[in-house]
Amino acid sequence: MMTGQVATADEPDLSPVLTEMVDGVVIPTYEQFAAVSANEVMAVEALCTGPSPETLRIARAGFASLVDGFSRIEAMRFGPARDENRFEKLFFWPDRRGRGLRQVQEIILEENTTALDADQLAGKSVAVQGLLALDFALSDEGAGEALLRADSFRCGYALSVARRIAATAQELLADWTGPGGYGNQMKNAGPNQAIYRTSGEAMQEILRSTSEVLTIDREFKIARVIGDSAKQARLKRAPFWRSGLWLQALDANVAFVENLFAGRTLAAMLDDENQTLPKELRFELEQARKAIADASVSIGRGRGSGEVGEDAYAKLKYALVPLHGAADILESRLPQALGLVIGFNSLDGD
Repeated sequence: MMTGQVATADEPDLSPVLTEMVDGVVIPTYEQFAAVSANEVMAVEALCTGPSPETLRIARAGFASLVDGFSRIEAMRFGPARDENRFEKLFFWPDRRGRGLRQVQEIILEENTTALDADQLAGKSVAVQGLLALDFALSDEGAGEALLRADSFRCGYALSVARRIAATAQELLADWTGPGGYGNQMKNAGPNQAIYRTSGEAMQEILRSTSEVLTIDREFKIARVIGDSAKQARLKRAPFWRSGLWLQALDANVAFVENLFAGRTLAAMLDDENQTLPKELRFELEQARKAIADASVSIGRGRGSGEVGEDAYAKLKYALVPLHGAADILESRLPQALGLVIGFNSLDGD
C-alpha cells in the first residue's frame, strides 16, 4: 500500500474506474510485454544458431519491440514489480557509477560461461540480466561483428538475458491475473483486503506511480540528458542510447499513461467543476508525445554523432512543460477532485 496514504470517509467507489483500467489497459499491456519477450527469445535463438545479417536485423527489431513493450508498463512500478527486485532485474537504471555496465562487460570479456545458463544468471546481479544488458550485448560498438561469428559467446549471453527477461515478464503477468492476482486485489479493494482497504487507496497507488514515471521522464530521461543547451546535451546519459531507442521508450511511457486515463468511467466520477480534467491530461500528454516524436525525427533516434541539434533540443525542452503539467494533474488536481488525500511521493525523498 502507498506510504502515507489515508482513506477519507466520503471517498467515492472507484472500483468501476479501476476495473476499466486493470482489465482494459494494465493486464493487456502485461500480456503484450510477455508476448514480445517470448518472441525476442526466439529471435535471439535464431541469431545464435544461424548468424546472418538478416537474423541480426530480426533480433534487433525484436529488441525494439521488447523495449516498447516494457516501457508501456514501466509506470506500474509497485506490487508484483517490486517483488524479488523484478523491476530492477528488468531495468537497472540509472547506473550512475557504471558498475552494472562494468559487470556486463566483464561477463563478455571473460566469457563467463555461468552467464550462459538463464537459471544461473538469475542468481547474479540485477544489472546483468535485464534490458540494458541486452541492449549492450546487441548494439554496443562492435557487437554486430561479434554476434555474426559462429558459436558467439556474446550471442549466447544475449540469449540467456532474453530468457531471463521473458521469465520475469511471465511472472509479472501471472501475479496480475487469476482469481487471487494483483488485478483483482485492486478491483475489489475493501476492509478485508490485505493490500488496499478502499478503492481510493488503490487509485492513489496508480496516480502516484503514473505521476512518478512522468517526473522521471521529465527530470532524468530528458532534462538530465539535454542539459542547458544543445551543446551540453549528452545522449549517453539516456537509457537505450546504444540501440537508438531512447525516445521510442519515452513515447511508450507517456502513451501508457494516456491510455490508462482515456476511459469514460473516470470522467463520470467527477463533478462539473472537474469534468475537464481527463481532457486536460490527455492534451498535456499529446503535446509531450508530439514534441518527443518531432525530436526523434530530428535526432535520428539517437544514432550518429551522439549530439542533439538545436531543433531537437528546443522540442525536448518544450516537452518538459506538458510533462510537468500532466504530472501535476495526476499528483495533485485529480486526487483532490476524487476526494483522495494526497500521499507520499517516493521521488520527494524523506
